Parts: sequence; structure tokens; C-alpha cells
Amino acid sequence: MRITVLGSLLACLCGASMLQAQVRQEHGAALDSTGAIRVYSLAGQVTVEAWNRDSIHIVAIVPRGARLQAGGTRSAFKLNTYEGMPETIPVVHLHVKVPRRAEVWVKTSSAPIAVRGLKGTVDLYTIEGAIEATGNPDALRIETMRGEVAVSGTPKWLRVRSGSGDVRFAGEALDLALSTVSGRITTPAGTGRGRVESVSGDVTITGLPGRGAPLEVDSHSGSVRLRVTARPDASFVVFSARGAISNALSSASPRTSGQSGAELQFTSGSGAARITIRTFTGGVWLNAAPPARDPRNR
Repeated sequence: MRITVLGSLLACLCGASMLQAQVRQEHGAALDSTGAIRVYSLAGQVTVEAWNRDSIHIVAIVPRGARLQAGGTRSAFKLNTYEGMPETIPVVHLHVKVPRRAEVWVKTSSAPIAVRGLKGTVDLYTIEGAIEATGNPDALRIETMRGEVAVSGTPKWLRVRSGSGDVRFAGEALDLALSTVSGRITTPAGTGRGRVESVSGDVTITGLPGRGAPLEVDSHSGSVRLRVTARPDASFVVFSARGAISNALSSASPRTSGQSGAELQFTSGSGAARITIRTFTGGVWLNAAPPARDPRNR
């Protein structure tokens, strides 16, 4: 009992010490509506949120005795959380508000990144931190080695590269390219040009690109699943060197020719969209998605 009480007391003291070791700092500055901001951080959390003001506002929770390295001009601003910090990796929690059309660049090590409501150009990089982006930026570029990626909204131009982290996109993009090494990819086809690549991660795509737009999918050993309407208006070219091909969209069957693998080609409707899928050992499934349910019929 005495050991339990002592352990609880030590935990409380350690918790209080950790709280006392962190301090809140705020910083504000004028920034043009299309100004550029760069944020560097290692561990903790980085949140960047759009607001309708020509200024930047920073709230940071940093180790006691440390100060943010922040400054710049009305057109360019830099925020650094690890210059002048303790030798150990500092845990810093940042909440940054920027003009809605600002150009934003964020780089971290393990700190997760979240961005919301931005409409300019956005670049996000982590080693193992998760990345979440919501909004309608003109261009969104994301790179991570191990972090998971979740994007929702309607970015006009979207590029995501991941190593082992999963990639999930929910929305529409005029031009998208998603790639992983072993992470899974889940995405709609987009309204324009689309390219999806993976080495061993499974790929799931719903819908078709816009009329005349191409969708290309390449995978080595990961499976590819495409779910579209029962009567898609598209042309299909599917090839797999050693993987199985399953077609539930038409009566067409894959053709095999010796050691060259299996190939499936067919056109549905006028062939407005162009779908190309290639794998080495990964299987390919073309399935009809169930029709959307009318919410009035419950």
C-alpha cells in the first residue's frame, strides 16, 4: 500500500514538473494575403489554420527557457522551433493562423501536421508524423516516410508520396498523383488526370475520372481494386504478369499468351474515360459499386 501511494505521489510530481517545464508563447505579425511562411519543427504538433486576416498569429507551448525563432517581412515569414532549444529534442505544440491564400511550407520529424482551410500552395513534409489536410488549396504536396496521410477537400493539384504510411483521399482533384512503397492507398479517381503507384501496398479506387481523362495505376505486388458504376463509360486496359484479373463489369475475359502474363481490354459505353492498370504479381479486381441509397427511403 505504501509503495502504491509513493508511486502515485511520484507520478503526480512528475506530471506537475512536466507541466511547469512547458510555457505558452504568442507571436503576431503582419503578412500579405499571399505571403509565404515556412515552419520547421521536430516533435510535438503543428496545426496551421486559415483565417481572413492579413496577418499571422502563433500560439506555442515550448520548453521553459526556450524561445521561438520567428520573424520575417510582410511577404515572407519563417518560424523555427529548434534553434536555441535544449540539446534533447524539444516537444513543441504550435497553432498557427495564416491568411487563407498564403503559401505554406511545413517540415517536421515526428510531429504530426494538420492544416485546415488553406487555398494557396501547401507543402507538407514529415519523417514519421501523421499528416491531415482539409480544404481546397490550389496545390497540395505531401511527403512522408512513415506517417499516415489523410486528405479531404477539393485540391486542384494533389501530390502525395509515402513510404510505409497509408494514404487516404476523400474529395475531388483535377490532377492527382499518389504513391507509396508499402502503404495502402484509398482514393476516388478524381475529376481529371490521375496516377496511382505502389510497390506492395494495396490500392482501392472508387469512381471514374472525368470525360476524356486518363487514370493510370501501377503496382508490383499490391492488389488493385476499382469500384465503379454498373455501366461505366470508359475504356479499360488491364495487364498483370503473374497476378489474377477479375472482371465484374463486362463479359470480357483476360487473355493469356505464354510467359507474357494476362491482359484484359474492353470498352463500356462510349469509352469516355481511359483506365490503365498494370501489376506484376498483384491481383486486379474490377467491381460494380452498389448504387447510392436514397436517404428518403429508409
